[in-house]
Amino acid sequence: MKHALAGHEHISVHKSSFVLGWKSGLNALIRLVWNLGMQVAYSYQLARQRRQLAELSDEMLKDIGISRAEAYREAHRSFWDEPKNQ
Repeated sequence: MKHALAGHEHISVHKSSFVLGWKSGLNALIRLVWNLGMQVAYSYQLARQRRQLAELSDEMLKDIGISRAEAYREAHRSFWDEPKNQ
């Protein structure tokens, strides 16, 4: 709401809208931190699975239809190189 005050415009801010804005900002920050934590957890899990794949024996790799070279390539991918959802 605008009020004229000695020739200047003044915008009044209601306390409730400030609190609401502050709470929505805090909720956005919490969501951001949560999503970042989930991404870190996912990347850690992916790296762990890739290490485990590299440790499988040739017989185990053959059982799941993966060659040693394919397992090596997968195990050495960067953590940010995530598989595509198909």
